[in-house]
Amino acid sequence: MARLLHTGWTVGPDGGPVPEHVLAAGPVPAVVPGTVHTDLLAAGLIPDPYLDENESLLAWIGLPDRLYETTVSLGAVDGERRVLVLHGLDTVATVEVDGRVVLEAADAQQQALGSRPCVNHHPDDAVRKMACNFGWDWGPDLVSARCCGPTYGAR
Repeated sequence: MARLLHTGWTVGPDGGPVPEHVLAAGPVPAVVPGTVHTDLLAAGLIPDPYLDENESLLAWIGLPDRLYETTVSLGAVDGERRVLVLHGLDTVATVEVDGRVVLEAADAQQQALGSRPCVNHHPDDAVRKMACNFGWDWGPDLVSARCCGPTYGAR
């Protein structure tokens, strides 16, 4: 029996440079699947990233890690197998259930390969995302989360 887990999520920064008013707000309601930009916009914490110079003003959003959380009650699990399916999980993520890491989809390849040429100023060459996710001549640079460990922005 499948059970959707789209509701009851919150998102907040998990370290990194974050404006004080965003830190003070604490975790905000999150739409899952979704993006942190729309969650922060819905909470009234950021201006519309598509207007004026807001794209540049909101560049900080791509720097901190994000912590998405929800509570799920599964009931009795005696001998039952549970499968967690994560549609739309970002490329670099750690998933915990009851404080236990069950998935690490991290940037080991980026760290092993070292610096490589990129089409823009983001180190996105080992991340499973289209380059246009990091800005293009026809689209904004609205990175939703740090893409490659501590080397982010080091190029």
